[in-house]
Amino acid sequence: MSQTQYPDWTTKTPAGFVNLREGYFSLPVFALSGHTWLGYTELVRQYNYNATTKFVVPTLPSKPSGVTFLLCIRWRVGEVVTRYKMWDDEGTALGLVGAPVYSGQVIPKNFVLEVFTILNETAPALATALTIASSIRTVPADYRVRSSYEDDAAPTVVTDYEVQMPARGTGHTVLYESESLPAVGAALANWPDLSGNGRALDTPTGTPTTVGPSTLFKNLPYAVFGSGDEIEPSDSGAGYDEIFIACNIQTIVSGDYILSDGSIVVKLLVAVGGEYQLSFNGVTVDIDFPLNTDLLFHVIYKSAGGSNIQIAVNVYGDYEASYSVTLLVGVSPVGLKVHAAASASIVKIAAISGFYQATAAVIDAERDYLITKYIGWTTDLNFNADVAGDDNP
Repeated sequence: MSQTQYPDWTTKTPAGFVNLREGYFSLPVFALSGHTWLGYTELVRQYNYNATTKFVVPTLPSKPSGVTFLLCIRWRVGEVVTRYKMWDDEGTALGLVGAPVYSGQVIPKNFVLEVFTILNETAPALATALTIASSIRTVPADYRVRSSYEDDAAPTVVTDYEVQMPARGTGHTVLYESESLPAVGAALANWPDLSGNGRALDTPTGTPTTVGPSTLFKNLPYAVFGSGDEIEPSDSGAGYDEIFIACNIQTIVSGDYILSDGSIVVKLLVAVGGEYQLSFNGVTVDIDFPLNTDLLFHVIYKSAGGSNIQIAVNVYGDYEASYSVTLLVGVSPVGLKVHAAASASIVKIAAISGFYQATAAVIDAERDYLITKYIGWTTDLNFNADVAGDDNP
């Protein structure tokens, strides 16, 4: 008589599908204190990760409730640095220029998570570790284990930063910088020209004054123009066809302006009836920009065929925009005047930088340099490779 064998279901587990384990990364718990909000976003903590392979983040992490920092992801390939925000800063990360929200880009195996300060926060902190999903998958060593796993459970913490300024453009026709202003509190009677061309801003009207350091322009000194103040060079040969101006406009009233080309053909930021315009030889275009915000204005004069000329203005900073208009009569900038003549206009300026027939590479380099120095962090900002761990290439 045969005996029927029955499986012992108390000691055996039914077979199932073998699933790959899903990888993830964690931002560890941290609590930082003693930071001062200087008017712009700063990098205060960095974590270097080494994944097993390149990957994407399929789903962005939810922004923690009551978060007191901005989280970014950064990597470098050769000399090219890439940075994305892990959530929208909602206007609280000031000066982090050109960093969009991450949207599925491939991330190399060596990457960095960055903790940035946000508006008025002095103690960035994370109470519970933040999980960031990845597309990395692995075959489980034990098929009974189906849970996700941490791909790099021990990221390296970097707290010592040495910012590497981008190389600036060369061949300036005029150059006025924060460091060449008179002593803080002194009247601005002479703003030396650092280009070497001897075109100092040395003919003031009123009493423009050096102010700072403060929370503006990354804690650097700046000149304040208001209540009838203006300044221009006694040398009228300050020729340029592109010019940058790092400024913060507190207010500007109807009919006033902050920059002209000396012949008053081009006026930057004319206030008309509560709106702002660019005025070019009587031709105007409406513009928009925030007051009380550090911005970099870039004015460009370009040939538009025949005797016509096109004037374009790019605005860089937390607010970015471009405007242009074509004049019917060709004109060229022949001078430079910084102006805030009306009693209610207050304009703060940290730097002015001009070029003539410079290459696109020179202009791009100068823009990135001025943004990094006076406005905030450019997307491709790198760190000094001499500081251990900063780069994580």
